[in-house]
Amino acid sequence: MLVQVPTVSLNNGVETPILGFGVFQIPAEETELAVVGALAAGYRHLDTAASYGNEEAVGRAIAASGIARGELFVTTKLWVQDAGEDSTKKAFESWGGFAEGRNNLFSDPTLTQIGAAHGKSIAQVVLRWLTQRNIVAIPKSVRPERMAQNLDVFDFTLTDDEMAHIATMDTGPSLFFDHRDPAMVSAIGNRSIHD
Repeated sequence: MLVQVPTVSLNNGVETPILGFGVFQIPAEETELAVVGALAAGYRHLDTAASYGNEEAVGRAIAASGIARGELFVTTKLWVQDAGEDSTKKAFESWGGFAEGRNNLFSDPTLTQIGAAHGKSIAQVVLRWLTQRNIVAIPKSVRPERMAQNLDVFDFTLTDDEMAHIATMDTGPSLFFDHRDPAMVSAIGNRSIHD
């Protein structure tokens, strides 16, 4: 039996599963198998990008899955220089077919204690904290058991005290990738699909 992942409504009224599967940094040669595993585990929201270099493998996995396209929510990102309606259409035509363990997140004693109280891992606590706040989360794994574990976050609820305590752990800007950092945006904007 597949996990029923709740959805959230986007600003345009479209519903998307609140928990998706990300393919960032999965090598292209491993992506198809990873996405096949994610779809088998129950993911129906896939997140990719042109810059990841593995969109074709995502497409092959979707085609091979037998899952109706209408049941899937697939997100991608454009190169900065492809922004705008006309440029976006041209980019699509040309394409065809993050905790990251920073700040010892996955060994944090507070998160360990909260996880133990619910019989869950730290990753599950973090994913539940995000989804309970109505924030779409996109975990990534190439291990089928971890894919399933990341989906297994809808059978418990964090208490108000736990939610508040986790919120106090925010240490400021992302150490991984800050989309609001002008230097990062500039670096991305200067990349091309051929880099």
